[in-house]
Amino acid sequence: LARRGSKLRRKIQEAGFKAIEDFSTASAKILGLYDKNEKAMQKKLLEVGIRGDLEKRFLSKDEIDAIFAALTGFLYVMGDFKEVGNKEGKIIIPKI
Repeated sequence: LARRGSKLRRKIQEAGFKAIEDFSTASAKILGLYDKNEKAMQKKLLEVGIRGDLEKRFLSKDEIDAIFAALTGFLYVMGDFKEVGNKEGKIIIPKI
């Protein structure tokens, strides 16, 4: 999965886009939507208006992480983010 992510990142950058690194669990906690139970977290996503496959079936942890990555990316584009880390690497998290 990590290799696939690195390959995808390279392709995104080669296409002229900026790739960002997120930490989905941190984003979920900051947004107040985290729960150790994925089904409970999915319910919270529905309660705040997120729509899609999560209305029809239970999603995997990876699919839920992808939703939080997308939300973090959206907040990044909107300017509602913080960059944390050091010279070795930085991640983007929601700014509340």
